[in-house]
Amino acid sequence: MTSLSIPVKFSRAQQQIGLLLLLITLAGAALRFYKLDYQDFWHDEASTADHILSGRLDVMLAKVFADGQPPLAFFFNLAAGNLLGESEWALRLPSAIAGTLCIPAMYLVARRWFGYREALLGAALLAVLRFPIHYSQEARPYAWLLLFSLLAVYYWLELLAALRAGTPMPRRAAALYFLFGLLAAYTHYFGFLSLLWQGALLLAAAPRRASATIGLMLAFIPGYFLWLSQLVRQFTGGRAHIHIPPPNTGTLKFQYRILFNDAWYRTSDWLPQSVAGVCILLALLWCMRRAIPLLRKRDFAAIFWLPEVTLLIAWGFPIAFTYFFSLTIKPLYVARYMMAVLIPAVLLVTRGVTQSPWRKALPALAIALLAFFTYDLLARVDYYNQPSKAEAEHVMRAVLAAWQAEPETLRLACTSDHIAAYYSRKFAEPQLVQAHACSMTELSGIDSLLGVRPYRQIALAVSVSTVEPALLAEFLERYCLLEHNIYYWSDFYLYETQPCP
Repeated sequence: MTSLSIPVKFSRAQQQIGLLLLLITLAGAALRFYKLDYQDFWHDEASTADHILSGRLDVMLAKVFADGQPPLAFFFNLAAGNLLGESEWALRLPSAIAGTLCIPAMYLVARRWFGYREALLGAALLAVLRFPIHYSQEARPYAWLLLFSLLAVYYWLELLAALRAGTPMPRRAAALYFLFGLLAAYTHYFGFLSLLWQGALLLAAAPRRASATIGLMLAFIPGYFLWLSQLVRQFTGGRAHIHIPPPNTGTLKFQYRILFNDAWYRTSDWLPQSVAGVCILLALLWCMRRAIPLLRKRDFAAIFWLPEVTLLIAWGFPIAFTYFFSLTIKPLYVARYMMAVLIPAVLLVTRGVTQSPWRKALPALAIALLAFFTYDLLARVDYYNQPSKAEAEHVMRAVLAAWQAEPETLRLACTSDHIAAYYSRKFAEPQLVQAHACSMTELSGIDSLLGVRPYRQIALAVSVSTVEPALLAEFLERYCLLEHNIYYWSDFYLYETQPCP
């Protein structure tokens, strides 16, 4: 009997590399699934829950359109919600899965760009950095954006190598690049940014085959026809990203810091960013050593195609383009939207380590780098015990507890409708929030409620939003403050509806 299967034999080195990658992926998965529901939902995640609440596709698409987003990642949230319920754990599960898959995807990209050493170190670094872990534990599209961007880059590298060798683009690689690039754009609009610099470099690699490259890149337009009209309507109708302020130099500093373990609650600590910066600087120095002989020969094309130079383009172009677009046309710069720039940033760090002249010390250097960032995540940042999102559930539970202790409690909130609606559903209390209380313009409505019923207390939950100081001053003048609890990005106030003695 003839077997149709052909046994594949792996060398001992390949088996060891595969085992190491498996262990790295499992460790990264543990970091992403551990305490997946520890952080409260903040505004954007509560809006995700609101999008998929009905369980219907047409309703979800209408709400995603109103939110100024493309739809793909919300399909995964919708499926998770329908199968597992509307809990924080269930809605964050798709992101945790995508974030875990990013680890072997980073390995593939780094191996194709450089080699096995950079691939293993790059995958391990992605596994322990706070930035990808944080967004692997958030019910938003960013982990999926990173995954599809990685897979698109993997096949883009094959196209680039073929064009630079003077051969036609492989059809399979072109099809898969188109697929994953399109999926990235359907996940988040910033997926288009990567296509711009990737297309430009493909054109530069083989100007004589420009027609094939242009054809491939133009194919993304009809490929996006399912959502293209909604995209145009979102941006021309002012629906998209109306809340984003213009960027400044501080935005660029934060962009770099957040890639390497920065957090909102972390101040005046540049150590992890300095460690990463030293590695990047070393990578550029090793690159300059190789560039100097080429410069003497005036071989500028060879300098341009040095891999570190390509990485700088992949890192710098999306940031520069979005920054100037935001200053001149429409503010769109948000650090988390730039998820794809993590790819070249991590690769430059790994390159700085692997190109060290102390080759015998390479394993020790790699382990030390990973140990430092893991220690920084677990101990110095205290990621799994320190709230890093607005503690909306805490203040909403405080309102519920006050109401249960005293039924004659007027329940107010200064927060997004999404947060109020989500936790009202979670606590099975549709009337948990009776009115908004963010500004003085809402005071007359509050007075009307107090005039209808003799409330003894007022409970006010503040989360993400800010209460006008004048309104708080008015409350202090009229009522007696019984309790004020401060949470991360949230506050709870409890007043007695009588002046203090």
